[in-house]
Amino acid sequence: MEVHPFPKTTGGRRKPTQARAIASRAAIVDGAKHLLSDQGVAEFSMRKLAQTSGVGLGTIYDYFPSWTDIVRVLLEERFALRREILALTLKDISSEDGLAVFVPAYLKRLSRKGFWQRYDSQLRAAAYAEPALAQLFESQEDQIAQSYVKEMRHAGSKWADAALLQMAQANMSVSQMLAENTDRKPEEQDLQLIMVANMILANLKMALRPLKTN
Repeated sequence: MEVHPFPKTTGGRRKPTQARAIASRAAIVDGAKHLLSDQGVAEFSMRKLAQTSGVGLGTIYDYFPSWTDIVRVLLEERFALRREILALTLKDISSEDGLAVFVPAYLKRLSRKGFWQRYDSQLRAAAYAEPALAQLFESQEDQIAQSYVKEMRHAGSKWADAALLQMAQANMSVSQMLAENTDRKPEEQDLQLIMVANMILANLKMALRPLKTN
């Protein structure tokens, strides 16, 4: 199955080239993350972003003509980090270690990078507020799922791509259970991570066996 590239982001009216300009743009992006995490998408505004980031409103509009442009950058950055974590985990975990080591290690790395926190839920809500951003979000999730398909094929699964893709999407949905885990005690969070890892592991092991059709 062909994976289509992400829609291009405009990144705003102008690109920063000088050190000070690059720092200003980084402060805007960082401020947007804090604003989404602390106040949520419903309270997000360019004026509040200026207060949070410490960057003038006019400068913000120079780089990001609308909040949509900011959210697009946040989405691309977030999914790039997820793909990076997947690649690093695949590199660090040898094939001899197997899925039983890889799955919990991958989930733990995602958790340590703040995935499934309020920021992710608010970023998702922001994406689905605009059709173009929703399309980008779904395109990026599809690429993550395609990565699962590729790795399961490499591991020897004989399932059809469509069946592997369905399994990958199911595993991504299962992992969202960890979003309900953030207010619990550390030991409870660890227990739920193990439970989610075991559910995902069971699906992956099943995908390495012949798919029965009758």
